[in-house]
Parts: sequence; C-alpha cells; structure tokens
Amino acid sequence: MEVLLTEVKVRHHKLYHYFKDLGGYYKQHNTIYHTKVLGRLGDGMERINAVIDQVKQNPYLKDFRVYKFEKPSGKTHFDVVWLEAPPGINELIRKEHGWKHGDEDFKKHRLPKEFVTGHYTALARSRPCPPWRYGELRPEVYSLLEHRQKAQDELRTLESRIEGFYAGKGVATRTRAKKCAMESPEKLPDALRQDAQNFKQGLDALVAQAKELKATIEYVTPSDRKGINDESLEVHLPDDEYFAPTRVMTPQELQAMPWLVFDTESPFFQENNQTVTWISYAVIQNHGIIKRGIMTTNDVGLPELNGYAIE
Repeated sequence: MEVLLTEVKVRHHKLYHYFKDLGGYYKQHNTIYHTKVLGRLGDGMERINAVIDQVKQNPYLKDFRVYKFEKPSGKTHFDVVWLEAPPGINELIRKEHGWKHGDEDFKKHRLPKEFVTGHYTALARSRPCPPWRYGELRPEVYSLLEHRQKAQDELRTLESRIEGFYAGKGVATRTRAKKCAMESPEKLPDALRQDAQNFKQGLDALVAQAKELKATIEYVTPSDRKGINDESLEVHLPDDEYFAPTRVMTPQELQAMPWLVFDTESPFFQENNQTVTWISYAVIQNHGIIKRGIMTTNDVGLPELNGYAIE
C-alpha cells in the first residue's frame, strides 16, 4: 500500500514515523554516535583503541556495535570511532539508576567524552529516508495504524462524553473516570458504561493485533508526553524496517498541498520584555491564496489591510 511519509523525528529515544491520513508509530532505533577526530591517516590508532576498549568494558555499552570508521576504499583521511546505540543513551543510562548528572557512577558509565551527542532527528532523516517520500508500508502495519486511528477517534469521543458528564467536577474525578474506561468500564455510570465497554472491546482487539507484530499500544496523557494536548494511543514497534521509500513527491503533488507561510514580528527583540505582537500569514495551494491575514495584539481599528484580514 503506497503511503506518504510526512514526518521523521526522534522522540523519547525512539524513531517516530508519521504518514498522511494514517497516523504514525514509534520504533526501536539506533543512531550513529561518532567521536571527534582522533588522528589523521592512521596516526590516531592508539586513541581509537582506547575509546573502543572503554566502550567494550562498559556494561551499558558493550553490546552495541563499535568500530573505526573506514570508507569502502579503506582510505580514510580522519581517524574516527562510530558507535551504534539508541538516541540519548546517556539519559537512558542515567534514568535507569536514578543517577544525577554529577554522580561519579554516572560519569563512569556514560559515553566516553570523545563522542559527539545530539542531532538525532537530523541523523534519522538521513537514513533510511527524509520525510515527504512515498513508499510501501507493510500491510500488517498499515492495518494496525488504521485500527489505532479508529480507536483514537473513539477514545476522543468517549473522553468528550466523560468531560461533559462530569462538568463542574474536579480534574481528579475526570481522570479517574478515564482510567476506569480503559481498565474497568463496567464500573462507570449507566450513561457512560456502554460506550466505554465498546471502546474497551476495540482497544483489546487492537492490543491483540499489536502483539502479533511484537508491538505494544501505550496510552499516554499530556502529563506523560510534552508536546501533546490530548490523551493518545501510541503504537510502539520493535527495531525493523516497515517502510520502503519508492519515490519523491512530484511538483504537481507539492503544489496541490496547502502550505502555510508566516512571518512574526517582535518589536522588543533581545530585550527583557520581548513579545511577538504581529504575525502575518498566507495559506497557499495550487499557486492560489486560500486565506491570508494578520494576527496582532494591537487594536489597529481596521478590519483588513491590503487584502489581509486583521485578526
């Protein structure tokens, strides 16, 4: 099934792929860490061997692939060590034991200081492919994402009903009701019970389908994940290749998509009271302007200016 990959990111130490009109999944992923230049034309072998030994003697790193980088020709100008491990490996090691950044145990077991960290999303977009590529998604994963999307829609509907039913109640009451819908829907009031039971039945089927792929379904809330506004069902897959890119988007396909172009203005930039007070934007599709406007915190006394609606 051909799908369009629109987003490639590293989130929560995993690779995240998002597909147009289908949703996305997380999967286990190893990034490539490289050291700073340790020498040239082989004169850094002593430093290279020392770094490799450090990795192999570290109980948290020894199972990951570590090697001296060489070009296929065997001729490499700079002496560099590569390590393939999960993004943010230092944080994973630290959190596993609850160590603080300054703890000696953490300093002893973290990546050797010669390695460069960060830029995980940029690296992920270089392999296997950047976003905005069409490709083939495994049928079983496509089906799983379809069912997750349906369950996600049902979850939003159910949560909206819970919010309405418990309007005026505290956040804790609504949170308990949502958790009850996920675990024991039969305990909810009559007005919510049937919808909750239907949702739970669909969720159980989704979880069973995920298990066949050795995947998991995780229920997360805004307090669990920064950057999300609503409760969500996430698909987490093991490390494997599920998407095979086949082609780039054509100019006609790119033009047919809506594009948002905007510019912000901050009159007090680099001052203590800097605030964005003006945003001009235009939504463009097929070389035509669908909508354009100016959003501002100022009262300008005009409904529009040069074809831009004042909002």
